[in-house]
Amino acid sequence: RYLVKVLERRDQEAIASYLAANLQRPVSLELWTRRDSLLVRSDRDPCTHCDDTLDLARIVASLHPGLSLPLYDLDKHAQQADDAGIVRPPVTVIRGGGRTLRFTGFWAGS
Repeated sequence: RYLVKVLERRDQEAIASYLAANLQRPVSLELWTRRDSLLVRSDRDPCTHCDDTLDLARIVASLHPGLSLPLYDLDKHAQQADDAGIVRPPVTVIRGGGRTLRFTGFWAGS
C-alpha cells in the first residue's frame, strides 16, 4: 500500500478549499470493493487496489460535509452489483445533482 504519500497535506487542503467553494449539493462516493479471500480462488481476480482506494475515498470524503461514502461489498451486495453491472472491484460511483460518474480501479494518474 502506497497511499500514505499519494495525498499530501497541502493537496488535502487544496481539495478541501475547492470543495468548500464549489460543492453546492450533496455528493455520494459509492465504493464497491471485495475482501480478498485467504484462499487462492481461480474464479476471481484479487482486488489489487481495494484497500488503497478505500483509504483515499475516506480521506476525500472527510474533506467536506457534503460528501458521503457508502461502502458496498461485491459478495454481500451481489444482486445490487449485478444490477449495476459492477463485476471487477474497486469501482467508485460518484452521484450528485442527478449525474453519475463511474471509475474502475484506483484513482491515480499524473
